[in-house]
Amino acid sequence: MKGHTNPLRRFGFITTNSITQIFSRRVIEHHMTAKERLSLVFAVPNHPWMKASDKAAVRIAMTVAEKGEHEGILAEVVTEAGLNTDTPQVGLEKRGGKVRPNLAIGADVGSVHVLLANRRLAFRGVCVGGDGFFLKDARQAHQLASSAPNIVREIRNGRDFAHRPSPRWAIDAYGFNEATLRDSHPHLYQHLLLNVRESRQLSQRASYRDLWWVFMEPRPELREAVTDLRRYFVSPMTAKHRYFVAVEKEHISDQGLICVASDRAEVLAVLSSRCHLVWALARGGFLGVGNDPRYNNSLIFLPLAFPISVDPKLTHKDPLFAQQERLRELGERLDNFRKDRLAEHSFMTMTGLYNALERQRELENGCDVPRLTDAERDIQNAGLISILKEIHDDIDRAVLSAYGWEDLISELVGKPGATLPSPCKTEAQEQAEEELLTRLVALNHERAVEEKRGLVRWLRPGYQIPKLGVKAPKVEGEHVGMLDIVPGPSDKLKWPSDGLEQIRLVRDILAKAPAPTMPDVIAAEFDGKNTAKRKDRIGQVLETLVATGLARMGELNGQRRYFLPR
Repeated sequence: MKGHTNPLRRFGFITTNSITQIFSRRVIEHHMTAKERLSLVFAVPNHPWMKASDKAAVRIAMTVAEKGEHEGILAEVVTEAGLNTDTPQVGLEKRGGKVRPNLAIGADVGSVHVLLANRRLAFRGVCVGGDGFFLKDARQAHQLASSAPNIVREIRNGRDFAHRPSPRWAIDAYGFNEATLRDSHPHLYQHLLLNVRESRQLSQRASYRDLWWVFMEPRPELREAVTDLRRYFVSPMTAKHRYFVAVEKEHISDQGLICVASDRAEVLAVLSSRCHLVWALARGGFLGVGNDPRYNNSLIFLPLAFPISVDPKLTHKDPLFAQQERLRELGERLDNFRKDRLAEHSFMTMTGLYNALERQRELENGCDVPRLTDAERDIQNAGLISILKEIHDDIDRAVLSAYGWEDLISELVGKPGATLPSPCKTEAQEQAEEELLTRLVALNHERAVEEKRGLVRWLRPGYQIPKLGVKAPKVEGEHVGMLDIVPGPSDKLKWPSDGLEQIRLVRDILAKAPAPTMPDVIAAEFDGKNTAKRKDRIGQVLETLVATGLARMGELNGQRRYFLPR
């Protein structure tokens, strides 16, 4: 009622745990960064919904919000028992701190930026849009594939990689107009006419009705990106374990797969590393009754700062070339080893391999888990799991070294949770993973600043630069690649002339920074040209803040970084 004070102080929700997915998270981020912002003061991100006979088998999240800037409490489920009984027991572990939009405490992974260096390289697979596109007669499909290989193609989904491939053949008429398809492939045209056209005419979207003989979402960007490649890398969007596999470009990937348009094994090694897994779990979400991690390419891949040693322009004269060769060797070895295991044993699956790998890690690290059963021991032996573990451990060491973070190797390499979330972690491992996230966030911010200055570390420069309209202007005395982007209204701060105001603004920037920050990153927050004089002044301000105890300074990779004491 007008004139009355709103008595509401807090409010809360019980939702499915998909609240951490991209669409819901954007809503949370909007309100947590608004002028009149909200804070999450209590959250349980992933709680079981009790599975009595009249209740759904889902996972839920519970959140409480309050107006203003506040720290909160995060309660995470650590034990579950008796969920199917009238006396379920759920144990919670509580931590205090700033609760982020992804319902986690720690590094502000929600503050990262999409990097130009990774654009146009990660996509969802095609959405077919109906069973009518599939040829159910395997013999007929093989015959047609031989005579029309560019239109009758094998299609793969997430289950094909998690378990065993179940070959399916589809009529992929992308690029054909109706008349050409009818005249050049009349049998296929008739199949689509009888099995697809009628259902597509019921669609509310004009493009689906008008191009009824083409997949509902044919993903032209993905097709273009893989045209000049011999292979590309895929991972199931939602799966118990996170792994990437190389596939030949002749195969179609459906919408249950995330596709990375690169054929370089050093990129596969980074994607297969614990660095990427920790990042993916923090940036992604969980979905389904199985509570499996979900990979979203825009949330996870696009902001990921790859190590410099994957730069395709490196030559044998470059000091980082040996790192690149090592990553390339390990990426190829991993892909070949897994495919050989699956080809040799018909009962073996990718999920089985990684279940066995995680069991071995748990046992070797003294986790409180049962001993191997005879069936598990058979998989351990047939899958050569000790060798698979060795390859993954070598990849983790090589990738951490490529980032320059060798100090994290002892607490991360060989530990449980290499390909999936694990409850069997020591406090030291959890702290190392949090430190890893903090560094990845800081590196993303540094790369974003570099890209604003014009330096873009393209993963596929020969493909990306022409597509993204690149120029090479002279920036600060050196020629670097830069996108031709029309600048919008500036939201940067004005550099004040008053010395005390300079100190206040620099301290405010440090207060908002998600991780220890370099002086160049702080300088980029102000409008105008960053002259040597201004940079020197920012350095003086930072030293003043440190000297007065208002800030602290540390070093990472030989560079000074500043942060506020917590």
